[in-house]
Amino acid sequence: MRCFVAIPLPADTREALLSACNAVRAADRNWRGEKWVAPENLHITVAFLGEVPAQQIDILAEKIGREFTHMRKFDLPFARLHAAPDARRARMLWASYDDPEGMGAVLATAVGDAVAPLAIALEERAFWAHVTLVRARRPRPLSEHASEVLTRAARDVPAFVSVPSATLLSSTLTKAGPRYEPLCTWRFSA
Repeated sequence: MRCFVAIPLPADTREALLSACNAVRAADRNWRGEKWVAPENLHITVAFLGEVPAQQIDILAEKIGREFTHMRKFDLPFARLHAAPDARRARMLWASYDDPEGMGAVLATAVGDAVAPLAIALEERAFWAHVTLVRARRPRPLSEHASEVLTRAARDVPAFVSVPSATLLSSTLTKAGPRYEPLCTWRFSA
């Protein structure tokens, strides 16, 4: 099973991000046919685990849960909506969040510590709090008008994402896009 640990988004954040996506599609027709993330799939990835044998899922969930025992609820302040790497040759549009207390990074490290004894190799990259909104099939410019629309839409995104939990998700790739299924959710202390 392809698995990853994610931070689910609250409904108000998801709605604001979807509104921003719709505004960009309306402002720049060249982006309409790209691979927009399905509303139910919007999330912040903590750690991508890759292929995990089905018989290890329960053990994996237990080990991660033990690492999360002392985690407390935290907030990730909203930073901006933007094209990456830049508007002239964008491959993706993202909603970025700050991690001022380093709690998202602590969460990612805890997942790494939990999976190490199971010989699951995590992706080798530092935690960076972001939500992928769309992936371009090839780099393309984001029009100046769409960039302005994205900047305006950022005003409606809630000031932070509250993180009271994390979820282990399986990812099944389909022709219509990935389908995510929650396998386990861990709640953090207040």
